Amino acid sequence: MVAFSTSFFTSALLIANVEKGGRSKLIESNQAPEPLTENFHNREMIFTSDKLDNYTSVQVPKNMLSGTITGCNNGFCCNLTFSISEKDVINFHYQFLVFDGIRTHKEGRYETEMQVCALVACADDSLLSCTKPFSESPYSKTTVFDQIKIEAVFKTDYLWHNTLDSNTALPIDPSNYKFTVDKEFNASMEIAGVTQNLHTFGIYSHDYLADLAE
Repeated sequence: MVAFSTSFFTSALLIANVEKGGRSKLIESNQAPEPLTENFHNREMIFTSDKLDNYTSVQVPKNMLSGTITGCNNGFCCNLTFSISEKDVINFHYQFLVFDGIRTHKEGRYETEMQVCALVACADDSLLSCTKPFSESPYSKTTVFDQIKIEAVFKTDYLWHNTLDSNTALPIDPSNYKFTVDKEFNASMEIAGVTQNLHTFGIYSHDYLADLAE
């Protein structure tokens, strides 16, 4: 949730002849496209951070190996259920972040209504430390989770996942966790089994209908 990665890859122009009836056939390629993963780890990655000033932060207790904690913001509440088998108690600074409200983008050029529930590895116990680089939360590489589950009732079903692996700076493979949402916008995101190198695990929502109504 806190950091997003963007990388730039070489692209190729593909020319296609579109036949009547809606079917298309690729007939020429001026240049073969390069594999998207080529030299990925050697490319510079750009990260942006959320403005967390108005977020609610709940510390995941250092002496707690399993349980459920709740965070609320502007009447919106999220539950985090977790189980940990290994942790560095002294340097452990995971926080459960919750947000419901208006966010501005592009230096205030436009606003959106957002809701967020996310478990994040932070540099220390302060809220703003959750925007620090991965190197500031090395304990995430040695913390071993056996279960993580986030549950909340959102305003909309326009939801997406936000996950980051602190070792690779890439999203977690979607096949390693389960996400569900019903017609009443009850959402659940769960990862079961041994999980390590976890920097971010969360759900974002964007209330497009509210934006249009304005």
